[in-house]
Amino acid sequence: MQFQVVGFNTFEDNRVVYIEVEPDTKLDYFRWRLSQTLQEYCFLQPNDTQRKFSFHATVAMKLTPKKFKQVKKYIYKKTKPRNKNILFRVTLIKNQKILREYDFVLKKMLNRREAKSRTVLIRTFNEFMKIMGLNKT
Repeated sequence: MQFQVVGFNTFEDNRVVYIEVEPDTKLDYFRWRLSQTLQEYCFLQPNDTQRKFSFHATVAMKLTPKKFKQVKKYIYKKTKPRNKNILFRVTLIKNQKILREYDFVLKKMLNRREAKSRTVLIRTFNEFMKIMGLNKT
């Protein structure tokens, strides 16, 4: 699944700064189906169950009002990035902490420790390079 970074933005109500993400149709459908499946097993935020979803990657949260204003002023002056990317992992978060993460490259469910592990991330990248035929020999 692929996505494109298309800019920066904010969620005003909780002072979150994020990178705007434009998903491909596979990623959009995957997120929708995942939310439908998960709501049978756990509580989801109301916006998580909506078909239309604001795809994003959080950059900063819990900013003071002053810092939030400074960061907003800065990001709105920046040139909008346009980068294509491939989704490696999907993260399930509970109480703002990683609960589990699925690694599509390793085809493995990761616990919190593994998801935060630099060693496991390097293994993911190395395996991806091998799959793409870009490994150094």
